[in-house]
Amino acid sequence: ASEDLKWMKAVQMRRIYHSCVHRVNLSQPDSMSVQRGQSLTSTCQVSGYSLTDNSDATGWIRQLLHDGRRQRTAAVHALLGR
Repeated sequence: ASEDLKWMKAVQMRRIYHSCVHRVNLSQPDSMSVQRGQSLTSTCQVSGYSLTDNSDATGWIRQLLHDGRRQRTAAVHALLGR
């Protein structure tokens, strides 16, 4: 059942991702790093919609890099009520 749930979540995320018509770019140079529990500020550039007008939603997802140790954050834009 757990594997089915993971698969369903993956399918849902792909559907949300493919419905994206806007773009959010996050930037984190390799020289920036923090220890667990510390905060990190990344530069965010938005194109095509607003983060503050409440007409759309933006979800933030942590993803492991290929080395399995460092993390970065990716944005997924979900079109709500459309």
